[in-house]
Amino acid sequence: MSYRLLCALALSVIALGGCTETKKEWRKDGVPKDVVKRQKALCDYKAELDAGSPAGLSGDAKESRKGQVAKFSSLCMSANGYKEEEITEYK
Repeated sequence: MSYRLLCALALSVIALGGCTETKKEWRKDGVPKDVVKRQKALCDYKAELDAGSPAGLSGDAKESRKGQVAKFSSLCMSANGYKEEEITEYK
């Protein structure tokens, strides 16, 4: 391959890479997105209750609680049969 062709190929790969966004979404086969969103909200609410009140917590304790809430919510979604998948969006 010629040098120009390699440069053009490299630039197009860089340009395309800049037009994508990767994020994670919860999914379950046959379940519409609005139902997934509602289940996620329920799991988030339950996780907030399970983690206990944030009142009176210091900075480090608040961060720790935040991690617990995320973990509890993730466990709830998994227990309900949902899987977190990485999604690539092209812009």
